[in-house]
Amino acid sequence: MKIKLLCIVSIFILSSNGLAQNSGPQIAFFAEHEGGLHIFDIRSGKIDQLNVGMSNIGNIDYHSGKKLLIFEGSNGHHEPRSLYIYDFDTKKIEKIYNSTSSDDAIYRPKFHPNGEYVFAVNYDNGIFIYSFSKNTWRKVKVDGKILNNAQGISFSRTGKRVAISTGSFWGFLIADVEKDSFTVKDFILEEFRSCTSAKWKDENTIIFVGRKKPGLQYVWKYSIDEKDLIQLTNDPIGSRDFLTLSNDGKTIVFTGTDKNFEWRLWKVSTNGNSLQKLTHGGNLSSHLSPVWIE
Repeated sequence: MKIKLLCIVSIFILSSNGLAQNSGPQIAFFAEHEGGLHIFDIRSGKIDQLNVGMSNIGNIDYHSGKKLLIFEGSNGHHEPRSLYIYDFDTKKIEKIYNSTSSDDAIYRPKFHPNGEYVFAVNYDNGIFIYSFSKNTWRKVKVDGKILNNAQGISFSRTGKRVAISTGSFWGFLIADVEKDSFTVKDFILEEFRSCTSAKWKDENTIIFVGRKKPGLQYVWKYSIDEKDLIQLTNDPIGSRDFLTLSNDGKTIVFTGTDKNFEWRLWKVSTNGNSLQKLTHGGNLSSHLSPVWIE
């Protein structure tokens, strides 16, 4: 795989389609089958579409300090998704990585907390870093343990630690972050058959989706140093591989279901209280990859 050092950049002026302004916290997500990028307003319960000029949307992430949303997108399911940045202040969109095939695509983008870098993965070729100041991509060096394949990454709030989802989804690698390299220090939760969507409550605690045996996945909280594991959701509420954590570290929003595998957005506190279904049936299909806009 040849990662492009200088990506093609395209900028468009887009409308926000009447999104609520200054109305409080919102959740951005994409719809699995009907497509499109959507914004759910927590206070009003209203869902608006964010017009980004394409319908085939994939995984998204948001940086609150920069007010930037990054997402995978293309004009149709026959085209590989490239990576785009949407600026909530200017309402402009910029392509920062151009995928030409499934082989060179990179995906599951994540902002570094400092807002200066974006990271993304390719299952076969590793982890890559984009510098906003240089407009270039390069491969991340991973030391300390063999990493055959990477499924996704998540940074701690300081950006000094990162959780890496492995190719098998069995457990997480925990690594120290040193500029554009990772040094693996620990392998955790190896007893799980799947572990995904790690989000850091603090430098020692992660929230994630997982299961120890075949069946539904649930939301969990784990203290890395104390090795303290707490299950936050239970039957009959199952979860898919998507969750997000509020900036204050108190509220989780995740993709879940309580019947007929109708995947909608739910919220629960990081103490396992106040479980609530946020979005309901309608024309939209599964509500995936939620991120807080706050």
